[in-house]
Amino acid sequence: MKRTLLQRFSVLLFACLFLRVGLVDCRATNTTEIMDGSSAVKATVRSVGVTNGLRIAVLSVDDVILGEQDAKGKAISFPLYEKGGLGALIIHPSLEIGEEGIWLVRCIKGHYVIDTVQMQKWHEMNLPARKKISEQDYDAALEWLSTVVAVSQVNGQERKQLLQTLERSKNRRTAEWARLQREKSSGTDQGHPTGKDGERQ
Repeated sequence: MKRTLLQRFSVLLFACLFLRVGLVDCRATNTTEIMDGSSAVKATVRSVGVTNGLRIAVLSVDDVILGEQDAKGKAISFPLYEKGGLGALIIHPSLEIGEEGIWLVRCIKGHYVIDTVQMQKWHEMNLPARKKISEQDYDAALEWLSTVVAVSQVNGQERKQLLQTLERSKNRRTAEWARLQREKSSGTDQGHPTGKDGERQ
């Protein structure tokens, strides 16, 4: 029990300290609408350490693929967990300093944070996509995001037709995301993908 309470206190301490340090003001706009409020970024792991018994990772955003461009160059700290749960991102194998990946981030109350909830919700997207684990999968994630950009640039019937085409894509991320978007726009889905949640890479 004491250990559990200490862990909870550590999470609260992390929220107070790390949401102030290494994060900057941001402004959410309609440019993230197509990603349900998230921005997709390329980021590099800068550090992994332990603070008050809680493992903390720090990423630096190298480039913004889609979303809030002022996230570029910013550092984002977040906790790593051994057990799952809403907002608890499990990374396996462990992150290594210097490795590159594709992540979702979100602007919350003027700060950028890792969007763990959205990555869990879109578990079929298998994010983060880590280059050291599979360069082929990393490239496939980039290909998917290029189609997201294309969809964001059209509306109405043109978007609907494009999504229908993308559902037949050989890229599983593209096909699944297109299905979710089409169903959401038609009111038949709440944006939750089907299937069992797997390990995060």
